[in-house]
Amino acid sequence: MNRTPGNFNDHSTGRAYIALSEAARRLDRHHLSLYDEIKLCGIPLITISGCQCIAVDDLLRLKSEVAQ
Repeated sequence: MNRTPGNFNDHSTGRAYIALSEAARRLDRHHLSLYDEIKLCGIPLITISGCQCIAVDDLLRLKSEVAQ
């Protein structure tokens, strides 16, 4: 089993989530600017084990929208 800090899975829905701090690190962005973009787009954040998390598919969609 592969475990990476900042990654979470909801086994009931099959969705993967990533902590906001980990997403910012992987995208090489400041976490506050990423948070602002997420809120402007209306993407929901959920709290898992005390971490603000975004669904990985939502993050990929946000990344493609920002790249355009």
